[in-house]
Amino acid sequence: MADDDRVMQSHTHAWLRGIPNGVHPKQLCRHYPRIANRIAVNWQHLHVVDRMLTDLTVDRRGDRKGFPPRIRQEIERLYGYHAKRMTPLLRGRAAIDEPPDPRMALEPRRVRLRTTPLTVSSIKR
Repeated sequence: MADDDRVMQSHTHAWLRGIPNGVHPKQLCRHYPRIANRIAVNWQHLHVVDRMLTDLTVDRRGDRKGFPPRIRQEIERLYGYHAKRMTPLLRGRAAIDEPPDPRMALEPRRVRLRTTPLTVSSIKR
């Protein structure tokens, strides 16, 4: 294990200052600084963080012991906060960390409204 994995990095401290105090994963940072450092580095990449937090809470291999309850609660609380950041993506809006695609921007169209009243006989069949 590298020394950088044993202590929280400066970018991790900055990340913690940027999220609400009630969401801070204090025990995770204390006992698993490597994981906190990875989350902090990737925080602006919503899909990457989503995958990381999911992988921390779901045992895909079937042989993990899991985290102690308090750390698991912190990860779940952090995931809840992160999920609120994902909401615009789920609604089909542009991602926060991705620039909007200029090809997707639609120019406003001018629509000519019908000035004569609509009657049953004017509808084409």
